[in-house]
Formats: sequence, structure tokens, C-alpha cells
Amino acid sequence: MDNKQTEKNVHDGHRQRVRDRVSEYGLSQLKDHEVLELLLFYIIPRGNTNDIAHRLIDSFGSLKGVLDADVPELCCIAGVGEQSALFLKTIGEVHRRSCQTRVDKRILYKSHDDYCALAVSRLYGESKEKVLAFCLDASGRVKAEIVVSEGTENTSFIDVRKIVQGAMGCDATIVVLAHNHPTGSGEPSASDMDATRSLSVTLRKLQVMLADHVIVDENNQAHSMYMMPEARCVFY
Repeated sequence: MDNKQTEKNVHDGHRQRVRDRVSEYGLSQLKDHEVLELLLFYIIPRGNTNDIAHRLIDSFGSLKGVLDADVPELCCIAGVGEQSALFLKTIGEVHRRSCQTRVDKRILYKSHDDYCALAVSRLYGESKEKVLAFCLDASGRVKAEIVVSEGTENTSFIDVRKIVQGAMGCDATIVVLAHNHPTGSGEPSASDMDATRSLSVTLRKLQVMLADHVIVDENNQAHSMYMMPEARCVFY
């Protein structure tokens, strides 16, 4: 048996052993690079995907980093072609979509915990900074969701006019603002504070209350600015 055939048999055996572990224990027993290895089995039918998986983790830092990466970035890794990159990107998008739920307009959102849950349900796993405004009626029912802006990893823009038009258009009495910090904590920046204060003042003139501004951090944990002593003053 030549070296190529021997190598093929070793890799085939390894793939089956990985599949057997998943079948028996689920993914909990696999390290991040082994999960990537398993995914790559389905798009790279032959060869050693272990080295490719290690290179991906080394380049992007984590499994999440790999699945958040764009196709051109993935294609820069040795052994990753366009089809493999698109496959990994799709897996990441499917995961994010499965964790995000549509707003149920029958539910009443009345507390800051409710607002936090609402923000996480719509911003979970987002890799780019995104700003949303939820327009509610007096009972706490969501009447409209507005995508205010979608930026890069570190920048966002709060379009006050867009939010006001959306709130007026559905006769909302309450607005809840939400955005994410994909690579940071839930602490509000100076620009977050200024934008929140400006929006609160504008809405108040129109007899609409800005009830909260929720920040979702890189770990998908929600932080209510209204409940932060250092930030609460911007709502008045």
C-alpha cells in the first residue's frame, strides 16, 4: 500500500471516529477546531481538514470568529476555497437567524427586563453594529420595529428623524431603542449617551416617551441604560 493510500485510510478512520463521538455525546465533547473539522467534512470530502480547522481558529480567534468572518476573509486561509467559505458563512447566518425571533405583537412589554429580552431576541449574534427602535402603544404592545442603521463593527448612527417618523406613523406612545456592541461590553459610550439624550428630548416634545435604550454586548447579554445610575439622567 503506498503512502497516499495509507494517509487516505487514516483520514477516513479519523472522520468516522469524530462522527461516532458526535453520535454518542453530541458536540459537547468536541473542541472548537473539531467542530469546524466536522463541518468541513461535508464540503471537503477528502483530505485532512484538521489542519485547516486549526488555521481558521488561529486566524479568527474562536469558532464564533470563524462563523462571523466574511467570505473573502475566509478564502485567505490556506485550504479554504470559495465553496467552503460560503458554507461556513451560511452556517453562521443560519445560527444567528435561529436565535433571533420575530417580534410577537401580541406580547406586552412593560418592564426593563422585558425590553432587554426584546433587544436580545432581535440582535442576538449580530456581527455588525445595528440600531433598532421599537415603537409601542400605551399598553406595551409593539406596533412597529424600525431598523435605524446598520454600521461597521465599531460605528452606528442614530437617525432621530427616522425614529420620530416611525413613531408618529404608528401612533406610538413609547419608544425603546436598542443597539449592539459586537466586540465590546454593554457600557454606553459618550456618543451613546449624547444620542439617547437628544432622542429623549425630541420625543418628549411630541408626547412620546423614550422608555429605555438597551445595549447588547458581545456575549449577547443585554444592559438597560435606564437602569444604569450614570446613564439614567439622559431620559429626563
